[in-house]
Amino acid sequence: MPYGIDERPELQFPPLGICSLAAVLEEAGHDVQLVDLAVIKWDFEWLKNKLRSFTPDIFGISALTASFPRTLLISHFLHEEFPDIPIVLGGIHPTFTDEKTLSENDEIDIIVRREGEITFLELLKAMEKGTSFKSIDGLTYREDGRIIRTPDRPFIKDLDSLPIPAYHLLDTIDIYNKVQSQLIVSSRGCPNHCIFCSTSAYWGHFWRGMSPPRVLQEMDILVHEYNATRIVFGDDLFTLNKKRVHQICDGLQERGNYVEWLCSVRADSINLELLKHMKAARCVGVFIGVESGRQESLDKMNKRTTVNDNIQAVKMCKQANLETTTSFLLGLPWETEDNIRETIDFAVNKLGSSEVIWSLLHPDVGSHIYNNLPEYGIQFVDSNLEHCMGNAPSVISTTHLSADELSELWVEAAIMLDHTEEKEKEKEKEKATKKEKEQTEGGGCHGY
Repeated sequence: MPYGIDERPELQFPPLGICSLAAVLEEAGHDVQLVDLAVIKWDFEWLKNKLRSFTPDIFGISALTASFPRTLLISHFLHEEFPDIPIVLGGIHPTFTDEKTLSENDEIDIIVRREGEITFLELLKAMEKGTSFKSIDGLTYREDGRIIRTPDRPFIKDLDSLPIPAYHLLDTIDIYNKVQSQLIVSSRGCPNHCIFCSTSAYWGHFWRGMSPPRVLQEMDILVHEYNATRIVFGDDLFTLNKKRVHQICDGLQERGNYVEWLCSVRADSINLELLKHMKAARCVGVFIGVESGRQESLDKMNKRTTVNDNIQAVKMCKQANLETTTSFLLGLPWETEDNIRETIDFAVNKLGSSEVIWSLLHPDVGSHIYNNLPEYGIQFVDSNLEHCMGNAPSVISTTHLSADELSELWVEAAIMLDHTEEKEKEKEKEKATKKEKEQTEGGGCHGY
């Protein structure tokens, strides 16, 4: 069964978690090989030959919710072809479904929960010595037919202690320059508790950032060694520490602004001075999770921002000449059709963002809303995890709207936005034509 980039366009960034883990293992003297299946055409015969060429002692696979069915498919194949090699899963989905995953899938041996760098390293040491795993925090595994779950591992406080991700092991790195961008995650954790978010639960509700020199070092490597022309910061909250961002911008300006970049911000974590400095350091745009045009919904999702915060944030970005991509979440369990139309109207006619992304709610494993589905009156109507991507058709129904009704509203929102963008382009074209006509009639020299 072949997979490839045409079938999986949502995966457009390098597998940074695996690269970080590989770097830690290499630094400790282990021989590591990476196989990135996200952006290449492949089949199982190719994979079997690839793996046999370096005879591994252990397999490690990272999985999101939408990719989890493929992870199980690959794990089953690996278990059949290499029955004596342990299979270890990590990533958001296995972390929050660890006991269920092990109880339902005999081919999976171990799950590394949350941050995996230190946990996986300690796991390898124990395997080499033949000692028990019970003293290793952050593991879920089988022993004598029972599932053992050790305590959660404390989060890594000093991210500078981690080596640069092992980009040199990634055969596909050039592809990412073509299909999207290179990725840096310069901080982990978020102090907020939005009920729809699972990444803050995964990385922790406190923020940890790499130092500016460490961030710039990684950017230097991506630009000079791997020809990156665009870098996206994958931090949940890049601008929490404004002083750090200013220092990164200073370093980029000292380097001649050698690469364009983008980042995610919260509406209440920016100011005009910071945005202008980011623009001067060749930031081209920011992503803002607006989520709703209704204050009631922002409050109920524990967003801790206001409608006015979001309006002012987009306005400031415009003043700084930065593009804005804003996201909105449709299908919140308390919202009626009229409520959703309010948000659509707000996004299309009032906010003025450069780009809008519409997402249907698919409760993320590990999020507060997923852990309390009956309380919110949410029912899954589609059990295929590969469909949990935020696009239509909806995978849930709420007490107010069916899955079909939610899907129709998502399509309506997308169509309205397309029409608005077409009108804006027509206006810009009319302005340009009018300006050219005025210059011609005014006898301008036009460079001659």
